[in-house]
Amino acid sequence: MKNTYIFLLGFLISSFNLFAQENIKLSENFTVEVGEEFSETAGGIKEFYRHNEYVIKFANHKRYDLIIQKFDPITLKEIERIEKVGFFEDTEKGKLIRVERVGDNVVFLYRLWDKKNDSSIINIRTISLNDLVISDFKTVLSIGDEISTRAFDFKVSFDKTKFLVLYKLNPSKDKELKKFERYSVNVFDKNVDKIWSNNIKIPYKKTVCMNLDYSIDNEGSFYFLTRVYKDEKSKKKKPFLNPDSSIELLELHKDANDFVISKIDVDDYFVDMTAIGQNPKGGVMVTGTLGKIFDMKKKDGVLSPIGFFFSYYDKAKGLLKVNRYNFQDKILNKYKEDTRILKKYRSKLGPYFNNLKITDVVYSDEESILLIGEQYNNYSRSISSASIGYTHSTVSRRFDDIYVAKILSDGSLAWSQRLPKQQRVDNRGASEMSFEYVGLNGKHYLFYQDHIANLNRAEDEAPSPLWDLTTGYLMAYVINDENGSITKEPIFNLADVNNGKKLENFITDNILKLSSSEILIEGFNGDNKDFLVKVKAR
Repeated sequence: MKNTYIFLLGFLISSFNLFAQENIKLSENFTVEVGEEFSETAGGIKEFYRHNEYVIKFANHKRYDLIIQKFDPITLKEIERIEKVGFFEDTEKGKLIRVERVGDNVVFLYRLWDKKNDSSIINIRTISLNDLVISDFKTVLSIGDEISTRAFDFKVSFDKTKFLVLYKLNPSKDKELKKFERYSVNVFDKNVDKIWSNNIKIPYKKTVCMNLDYSIDNEGSFYFLTRVYKDEKSKKKKPFLNPDSSIELLELHKDANDFVISKIDVDDYFVDMTAIGQNPKGGVMVTGTLGKIFDMKKKDGVLSPIGFFFSYYDKAKGLLKVNRYNFQDKILNKYKEDTRILKKYRSKLGPYFNNLKITDVVYSDEESILLIGEQYNNYSRSISSASIGYTHSTVSRRFDDIYVAKILSDGSLAWSQRLPKQQRVDNRGASEMSFEYVGLNGKHYLFYQDHIANLNRAEDEAPSPLWDLTTGYLMAYVINDENGSITKEPIFNLADVNNGKKLENFITDNILKLSSSEILIEGFNGDNKDFLVKVKAR
């Protein structure tokens, strides 16, 4: 009898889903074209690049093999397929830790621990996007025992013509230097030739600063963003919620030994999430979100969202004006009842708009700026299993609302919008969640996966969650650049892209802009075939 009930329940759910899908009117502002299937690539690495008139994909397959595919973006056909057996198996050269495009090359970065010589080796090999020729391995760094464990990173300049290899140095044996953090900065060009390198010391003691972000600009200068506290006691007390701190931008030129330091003044607001960017003219920009702290007397303070800021840094003139903007009431109090916060906490915590991180900065020819941010955080929750008889905790990821603001060339705020979204990740990676920004036909498009129940939800109602094991719809928020008006449009059902064809393993990060009106998406049919989908905005 129990199985009968389960079957009946499943039948009812399936019938409801089919009924719901039949009554969903897809947007007429997009055309969807599905290409022919080709053999799948089953691996964790999938990188797509638009180069000249082709689309090129790099993917690992069966763990150690590399598959290079060349596609025609017009016909959506695979026109060339190269398989390099054992490409990722050469452990003598190290473990692959990063894949990035630099110039017309795709750079594969490996790290090897040389136990015999007690040193770390950084090896690089490249693949040319022009002729798909694979280079030999090249050792770019050999680092002795001065490197700190696992403190290593790789970043590309904003124009993708240079890259940075940064690693943290072990504390100095010198009693005074031991109080400061030290790093090795190594900048390379697109041909993997070293431009410059330097070992640097952050000019503040570890006990009074917290490092936030770093980057290099298109000329190869190095930037470091840090939070500086009033004193050691301020940092120890509540390092993430202490207003007795300031944000400073540190710049280091190629031929300099000392930092140029600029303080970013935002009055008595607490700077929460920050990031470094660069505009088309070469100026560096720092953006971040602002908050006010309350409940400071208790063990855990609460950061209430207030607004955001951005500031320009010019190499010749230094830090220019810091622009600060408060979130409007319509942004903070968008929902009449936000079900994402437990009812008993709503009056205490105020609007749920925390953990907003600036993700995209878009520059126009008219020198206006589009700032885009997303609410993102990890949280723990307990799951009880009656059948197994135990409770365990799991860490989930939340991808919530998107914030978009347009700032005019004179620094004034043209418009801002808060776009509802609620995505949760428990079981799989987060690559299918979040969103992808693409500018098409003079408008702003934010593509993401959503629950169909949110399509016609009232503006003042909080969105329903989409979990990572649920198949949703590919949606798009379409924003008018001039006045900020928005429409929400369903493009297709991932469970039925075209005549019953499923699109599984959807990866938001791999949405690729093809032209001024088109994007490309790769799909998996659930068996052993991949295919391409081209979406054109009318």
